[in-house]
Amino acid sequence: TNENLLANVNSFCSVVELPKFSKSILSLPLFHSFGQIVLLVCILNHISTIMINHFLPTTILKAIVSHKAEVLPLVPTMFNVLITAAEKKDIDLNFIKFCITGGASIPITLLEKIKTITNARIIEGYGLTETSPVISISDSHYCYKKYSVGKPLPGVQVTIDEDGEIIVRGESVASRYWNNLEETKKSFTEDGYFRTGDIGKIDEDGFVFITDRKKDLIIRAGENISPKIIEDVLFQLQGINDAAVFGVYDEKLGEAIYCAVESEDHIDINYLRQVCKDKLPKHLVPEEFVIMPKLPRNALGKILKFKLRDMFAVAEKVKEPV
Repeated sequence: TNENLLANVNSFCSVVELPKFSKSILSLPLFHSFGQIVLLVCILNHISTIMINHFLPTTILKAIVSHKAEVLPLVPTMFNVLITAAEKKDIDLNFIKFCITGGASIPITLLEKIKTITNARIIEGYGLTETSPVISISDSHYCYKKYSVGKPLPGVQVTIDEDGEIIVRGESVASRYWNNLEETKKSFTEDGYFRTGDIGKIDEDGFVFITDRKKDLIIRAGENISPKIIEDVLFQLQGINDAAVFGVYDEKLGEAIYCAVESEDHIDINYLRQVCKDKLPKHLVPEEFVIMPKLPRNALGKILKFKLRDMFAVAEKVKEPV
């Protein structure tokens, strides 16, 4: 509802005081909750917003420099491409004061690179469309713990259900799905908490940690495996833009660990396998690797693991003897 959105904007602004009358570059899709909330935050803070239709690193960099933009909202994959382009062209981005990111978890290596190049405060938001969307924020200057998505915004109650799932309620959390009673019953508890689908924990200082998505967990030989642990190892390797680890049905194991790596360089699969063997326990080493120039993504840049699962499931069926 409008009330949900406004509650989220006001709560966000009470924690993150963006400089009024500054300038922001916005190339996020506005049909997505991340783009919408950033635009509303900018409007209510009297921030001039320069709209750019498509994310092109050269175009974005020119706009940042020409407008001396102080606020830059992008998803992690966009930040990665932009920072790499700025380094190659030796472009000074020190006048950026706030880098706002969300839509996917930001790797530690990328966060450190952004801090080094921009010297900006990095605000990482965690949330979902149903939560309007921000649940918690991590602020690199004032509210930060490694691997955490920060603390809940004022007015947002976060707790951990008995199965480890993060559940939330508050003024900015939707109360139901429109004309969909069945999905509403599955997704909301009787006392109004929304089931996020994320597995996590909250520490003694109130910081929220996401360990994995419920549906992304790989159950291999009866053991729950977190793809993120494997992805973090691969993401640090030079020449790799991104990595996606997921489970594919296997007759013996239940699910086998598959890994798709995005890279435009020539990378040896045996090298990737050896890195995983050196840095991970034996049961976390993927059974299969594939190198792709581009991983399938949605409009916001989030990797679509279900498409990868479908691709590999089909490939495995083709291998089976007729």
